[in-house]
Amino acid sequence: YQRRVRGNVGVQKLNQKKYKLASQYFTQALQKNPKLLVALINRAICKRALNDNKGSIEDCDKALLLEPKNPRIYQERGFTKAKLLDYEGAKTDYTKAISLKPKYVVAFYNRGIAKFSLKEFQEAHKDFEKAIQLSPKWCRYIDTHLMIGLCKSKLGDPHGAIAKYNHVLSIQPKQITAFMNRASVKYDSLNDSKGAIDDLTTALKISLNRSVNRLSLLINRGLVKFRSLDYLGAMEDYNQGIILYPNYSWPFKNRGFLKFHLGDFNGSM
Repeated sequence: YQRRVRGNVGVQKLNQKKYKLASQYFTQALQKNPKLLVALINRAICKRALNDNKGSIEDCDKALLLEPKNPRIYQERGFTKAKLLDYEGAKTDYTKAISLKPKYVVAFYNRGIAKFSLKEFQEAHKDFEKAIQLSPKWCRYIDTHLMIGLCKSKLGDPHGAIAKYNHVLSIQPKQITAFMNRASVKYDSLNDSKGAIDDLTTALKISLNRSVNRLSLLINRGLVKFRSLDYLGAMEDYNQGIILYPNYSWPFKNRGFLKFHLGDFNGSM
């Protein structure tokens, strides 16, 4: 009974994202019963959240000794390996999870991320499409559509990428990442500077809070304006970035480069 209470409290703390405290409860439960599988898996999740990735993998390894055909364990270990940038190892674990549970949506999505990170864009695209096919409205379906857009862009299909971002925006009209990605495709692949600036401007109107995301939008719009020879507009974006984010070097560097380009050598220093 005491083990069950500790485990239940641990799950509550885990759901509250109080990972250190949750981990302590799972450890107490495991001291009483080292073969308590759910406690091992949940402690692995806590350790990963606390950046104890080695400990997280060790807990997954222990769990697999108890239940070697549990797809959830491979999924969790793969996620931790991906966090360590071991994308090959992560892909292997996700593949094992899928072999044990062929309709494991999150494993398909995460394997797609690993493959994308390995520049296996065609295979990543297939995994993301499979995740959507299995569960069109799963909790990360917007992220999945965004990743499909990125894959299409990497595979040289800019119009397909834009169609995917348009689809996302038809569902979530204020999806800032979709505007940012669509702007990138318009400028980099279609030479549509005006379309890119329009998308970045719309995203800036949506992102009214002072976030690093907003800084990225300002810098990117400034770069497009600079390359379109709108130096005054670029300077305005860099200045706005400096006013809003005086502790970030990024807008200062871009403004310095622009001043140097315009012959203001003292101002660029």
